[in-house]
Amino acid sequence: MNGCTWLSAIDPEATEWWGVELSDLARLTHTTAPVLPSFVVARTVYRDFFEVPALKKAIQKATKGLSVDKPAGFSTAAKAARQAILSANFPGEIQKDLQAYYEEFRSHLLYTSKKALSLRIRLVRADGTAQPIQISSATAQAFMKGCKQAYALQFSDELLYQRYSQNLSIIGQAEPLLVQYYPEPEYSGLVSAQDAQTHDDTVANLQVQVGEYHPDGGTTTYRVDLKSQTVLSVEQAYASWKKESTGALCKRTHQALLDEKQVLSLAALAKRAQESFSNIYSFQWLQVGAQFWLSGAIPLTAKAPNQEATSLLQGVSAHYGHITGRVHLVHAKHDQATMRQGDIAVVKSLHPKDIHWLAFAGGIIAEQGTKTGIEAKIAAELNIPAVVGVRAALHTLQPGQVITLDAVSGQITSGKTSQPTQLVTSSVVTGTHILATVGDPLSVQEGELASTDGIGLLRSEFILELLGKHPAEIIKQGQHQDYIQTLAAEVGRLVKAAAPHPVIYQFHDPLDVPLHAGRHGSSRKEPNPLLGYRGAHRLLQEPELLELELAALNQLAAEGLTNLHVLLPTARNLDEIAKLQERLLSHTLAQNLRLHIWAKCDTPAVAILAEHLPELGLTGIVVDVLGLAQLVTGVDGINRQMAAHLQQADPAVLQAMEYVIRTMRQQGLHSIVLAEGASVDPEVVERAVQSGVSGLSVPLAEVKGTRHMVAVTEQRMLLDHLLEEPLSEEGA
Repeated sequence: MNGCTWLSAIDPEATEWWGVELSDLARLTHTTAPVLPSFVVARTVYRDFFEVPALKKAIQKATKGLSVDKPAGFSTAAKAARQAILSANFPGEIQKDLQAYYEEFRSHLLYTSKKALSLRIRLVRADGTAQPIQISSATAQAFMKGCKQAYALQFSDELLYQRYSQNLSIIGQAEPLLVQYYPEPEYSGLVSAQDAQTHDDTVANLQVQVGEYHPDGGTTTYRVDLKSQTVLSVEQAYASWKKESTGALCKRTHQALLDEKQVLSLAALAKRAQESFSNIYSFQWLQVGAQFWLSGAIPLTAKAPNQEATSLLQGVSAHYGHITGRVHLVHAKHDQATMRQGDIAVVKSLHPKDIHWLAFAGGIIAEQGTKTGIEAKIAAELNIPAVVGVRAALHTLQPGQVITLDAVSGQITSGKTSQPTQLVTSSVVTGTHILATVGDPLSVQEGELASTDGIGLLRSEFILELLGKHPAEIIKQGQHQDYIQTLAAEVGRLVKAAAPHPVIYQFHDPLDVPLHAGRHGSSRKEPNPLLGYRGAHRLLQEPELLELELAALNQLAAEGLTNLHVLLPTARNLDEIAKLQERLLSHTLAQNLRLHIWAKCDTPAVAILAEHLPELGLTGIVVDVLGLAQLVTGVDGINRQMAAHLQQADPAVLQAMEYVIRTMRQQGLHSIVLAEGASVDPEVVERAVQSGVSGLSVPLAEVKGTRHMVAVTEQRMLLDHLLEEPLSEEGA
């Protein structure tokens, strides 16, 4: 087989050679839908390139002496391997083939010899995790360098460690490269001609973003009736910030990004593309000039047959939810690579590392496991339904079978059921407040806060992600007002939605790591950001940054939003808390609003000196269990080799948390436990409630489940108290 081939020449049925993603993309080229001009560098090129003697020897030398007991060595080895890859040359015949295809590709696109060609090169891995290389190429040499850069991404220290620890080939699995003509889009997004959950093929769903599509970006969503060719609804979101030619940021807008004609055109395009697939697909698209292009096809789930639902199996709910999808049996490790988006994974049991290949799963069925086991934690982290303790699931269910997973009742049925079992929570009342932790106000929909007792932690870093820069850059560029107005608008919306319940806003605590998937880089290098230049210390050193936030909050105070509270970020000693509090009380914000000031307890120093906190005149303490666990146990939660060893329910952590809660209660101060991570740990919840915590702040998706856990704990405590009381004479 040649080293390269045109995408349109690939047989869509040859998935065993090209893989599912390229086969699906090739199928698109056989429709009338416009697909980005593309060609593919075969996996044989990868194999032959890494067989070049000089490169093979260099990689063997770089990886010699590696040991899983010495993870630090993998970083040095990976760097040396990447340098060797970039310095190596393709074999002569492969070079000729790559050059010939590149030159022909340019001529097809009518590019002159001097004009640079905008290309995207991506290693097509089965798990879909490889990052693309974007290059502007005017020569075949520059193109081949881009191919080597894509190969070099296989040698990140993490992937190298993973392959070595699992006794896999050091060079990784040979995979093809997808080479696409990819100019900078004006708009992009996803479009599907069917609804993956309801299987309604009369309604198209369209997601639109400014510029390059990003899953976490501001998205405007359209729903289109394909029969009547009308727009049914538009869910407008803030568009992404975009630079003008001067380098200044455009002001964000709530306006729809596409006009009705463009929306209908894209919906029709999705319908034409969907006709070539038997399963439901979502298609990636982008707009360049006046032209719409399709750039990818993402499988969602299989069509549900029109059949009566039959009960198949019964288990125990591990994470609430309801989904219809295809069965994906996982008997061995190689079954993980073929998981498609929306499939229901059927496993014997799970390990913490399995969260990576389960990223596309729509649900989980496990033969083993408990309501609080690792299966439940992974499902909570992915926010997908899960049922555990399902006997003989791997033998009863068939590959590709369409089933409905009802993770409220624990029932698994064939086909699609019309109504999920309702989770009744309105009757559950707890003495402990259950608050929500919110990282991105834009993701909170109207009415979602109704089941909460307020917001226990509103992270302010969302605006840094939104702008893709630190506040210092905003000050430098003179964009104060845009920043203040945006922050006030988003925080104010949630404060109003949560009223009369409190909203505890945490001041900026930007860890010095790249923002928004590394688009803008970092202001400084920190070996361990958790211990770096951050928290209360940073706000004290950079008062101009704090001033921006106070100006935004002052606007809300002027509107009479009295349920707004503030939280001081990480403090390394009580002096930092006292100084930062003094600065707040001297600001005009304190004149417009009766300040409720909370301090964060995520360092041992603050926990140990908890008895002195009441002297500072605080409203209360927010105990960050995850942060405290890292510093108490000495386990770095962002270190890939150590993260799995981080235990929030470690006895030392629980003892520190209990001491802080009981001390606050004795002194008449409130305490809130911030419980998050892979899931809300039942041990942490139970210990906190037993210690007398005022409230628990958990992710929105965990509010209902946590309230049930708290209710059970409170009822048990009440019963224990009654049993301990002596019987009266009348009852003797």
